Amino acid sequence: MEFLTDLPEAISSPGAMLLEGLSLPMILGNLSLEIEHLLPAEQVEATNEKCVHDVMNVFYNNEMGLIPEVLARVTAFLILL
Repeated sequence: MEFLTDLPEAISSPGAMLLEGLSLPMILGNLSLEIEHLLPAEQVEATNEKCVHDVMNVFYNNEMGLIPEVLARVTAFLILL
């Protein structure tokens, strides 16, 4: 699942701003490493690759050298909060 591209349109109210938090990929990556002895190695590797991709390619802002905690999608644009 692409965190920002697979989001449904605003479901709480029409015109609501869609937000995506950094916490989900960070928690998911850490959790998969904590329980890796319970999961197939391929699943752990795929989960961590996805989480690293989201943190470093979706959230990381190269121009500012920052990783914002929240991104907002307004029409087709992403803005940093």
